[in-house]
Amino acid sequence: MAESNIIMGRMKRLETAFIQVSELLVDHSERFDRIEGRIESIDARLEGVNQRLDSVTERLDRLIRVTVEERTFHYERLSDMERRLAKLEGRVFPEPG
Repeated sequence: MAESNIIMGRMKRLETAFIQVSELLVDHSERFDRIEGRIESIDARLEGVNQRLDSVTERLDRLIRVTVEERTFHYERLSDMERRLAKLEGRVFPEPG
């Protein structure tokens, strides 16, 4: 009989422990659900940021391309003008000889 009471006491403590573990698992499950929702929200915002960065990157690429083209064009144009000026100088101020 005393042994039965000891077993019943142990079973009651185990039952209480199982209830506490179950409550902790439910609490952690709710926390994980909230964390998952936050992560999804952050992921959506990051996707928006990535799209804006892609847009900015495309614009910068175009600006760089145009800038390089313009500088190249102006360099060639400047070289052409210097060549013409050298010809004119040669006509106006011929070298003695």
